[in-house]
Amino acid sequence: MNGAVSPLDIRYAQAIGSVGKTRQRRSWLIYALIFSVGAALWVLGPSVGWRAFGLGLWAPGFGFLASGGWSLALLPITILLFAVTVFFWFAAGAIIFPILVWLGSAVFAAALTGADVWPVAPYAGAALLIAAFGFQAMRLRRKAAIQRTAAARKFEAMDQLVVAAKACAAPRPEGGRELTPEMLAASRYMLDRALQPVPEFNGFDRIDIFQTASVRYQINFMGYALSILQVQYLPSFHGYLSRAQRQLIEKYLLPQVWKYWVFESIWGNLNFVNWDPAAKDNIMLTGYFGAQVNLYMRGTGDTCYGEPGSLTFRLNDRKVFAHDAHSINRSLVDNFSRSAYCLYPCEPNWIYPACNFRGMLSLVSYDRLFGTHHAGDIEESFWRSVDTEFTDHAGSIVALRSSLTGIPFPFPGSDLSFAPMANVFAQERAMKLWAPIAMGLRRAMIAQNGSVLLALPNNGIDFGNYRRGVRTMAACSIMQIAREFGDSELAEAARHTLRTYGGESLENGVLSFATGSNMANIYAMQGIFARRDDIRTTWLDGPDQACLRGPLLDNDTYPEMLVAAAHGDGADLRLVLYPGTKEGPQELTFAQLRPGGRYELTGCDGFLIADMHGSASAFVPICGRTEIHLRPAS
Repeated sequence: MNGAVSPLDIRYAQAIGSVGKTRQRRSWLIYALIFSVGAALWVLGPSVGWRAFGLGLWAPGFGFLASGGWSLALLPITILLFAVTVFFWFAAGAIIFPILVWLGSAVFAAALTGADVWPVAPYAGAALLIAAFGFQAMRLRRKAAIQRTAAARKFEAMDQLVVAAKACAAPRPEGGRELTPEMLAASRYMLDRALQPVPEFNGFDRIDIFQTASVRYQINFMGYALSILQVQYLPSFHGYLSRAQRQLIEKYLLPQVWKYWVFESIWGNLNFVNWDPAAKDNIMLTGYFGAQVNLYMRGTGDTCYGEPGSLTFRLNDRKVFAHDAHSINRSLVDNFSRSAYCLYPCEPNWIYPACNFRGMLSLVSYDRLFGTHHAGDIEESFWRSVDTEFTDHAGSIVALRSSLTGIPFPFPGSDLSFAPMANVFAQERAMKLWAPIAMGLRRAMIAQNGSVLLALPNNGIDFGNYRRGVRTMAACSIMQIAREFGDSELAEAARHTLRTYGGESLENGVLSFATGSNMANIYAMQGIFARRDDIRTTWLDGPDQACLRGPLLDNDTYPEMLVAAAHGDGADLRLVLYPGTKEGPQELTFAQLRPGGRYELTGCDGFLIADMHGSASAFVPICGRTEIHLRPAS
């Protein structure tokens, strides 16, 4: 899968496509009708109150112009309040609040108006509207001109940029990979959080339940990172690693994680009955969570979440929504298919392409797991929409658009975040997203105290906790994505930036960065142990099937013992182990052996004999880096 439409070519770069234009025209027609009704009420209204109400329909707070005098001070206050509710509409899908402020201000203005009206009011209102619309039109034209110039330069040099980015890419590591001590310390950051009791959230940022700092995203990305560990380093180990992934999935099903959809259904869709989080829209759940569940099943061979009701969202005793991997996948397919944009909303009425890219990854992982072809069926429509509805004049992907009005919302975003996702199912496109950014970042590399760092501005926002004035999140993201594209030099520059500004610490064998959110730390840990195409191959290929059929290490003793490598060929099993809390003998538990089979084990006197279930155990001394080899006895 490489995309059906010419990838991000300047000829396809548009500010808005046919669906968006239709929605915008519809929105303007509705506004024109409301404006006309307001004008008619101003002229023909039976009372001064009705005239003020009519003027209030022109724009939020305009009804206060009718009274003149001190009530004019209520106009900027109303506009400010309206802006706040629009932000809340964007942040939590609460479309009802801007409407209530607009209509409520018109009603209040009608009640406030005295015996007569200010005769200048309609002219003042018209002047304000003309000035506002004129300013916005000029701003958009200027922005479009700047974007077109930037796009022309970018696409003119695109081939050279792609060649340069490919030249910077290190080869993909060979199989049989092993976690270094630093990588183990990075993995422990996530394991500590994932292995705590399911209802507990120690170490998570808990700020809000609607936007990017939500706990659900921290759970998702932690699950993705642990899946990369599973597939790339530990395919023949289940034990505490598999349990960590299952507990994250169970944690996601807790009401406090997903009940945001109850509120958004009520105030965004006016749905007071059916709050099923995996039915209509809400791709920020089905896309992200579906991918996490599918990756776990593909990485471990455990298809338990394909069973009916295995993913049940229980709000209370009366509101229970039973799902599984199949129903979540069906929801994705149905929503993609019936949306006019193909891409469909997260919050009610708001379409984030980032969530829809994640939805495509969920379809891809499901297809690979169950032999279906849903992603391929949707791909052409998906890319056509991205190219025509969600690509701006600069040739960059629009971060957010209102599905209801067709209007884009100024949401901070970058093609950087789309590149690793596109690398899974559209490598050509991924390189064209990544290459210009990579070259720009390389120009920001500077030498400092014998190391190469990135000269990142200290005015960024950590979207994992909304803190300003930190560069940690940016460095973590860059390191993670540079690893995926094999740019080791850029990734190491980001790593040194974290050493300098990230508040790095290593306590009790666990690595962390104090100046970053939990989400930033998750990005960083993945950037430390992941390598070229690890995201792509984890989603597409999973582990070698021989690993899933052959002997497994199944220890659930964390942190007493740490597993740095676990690779099998269907018969043998090779391990690298480290002591966690202390050195000394550790009991190793093996599964999927031949029932009654005899096995030789490094560091063990005599033979292991598997029981009738294919299990066996033995004590082996673990001192420092310890290599273990289990093989059938001759």
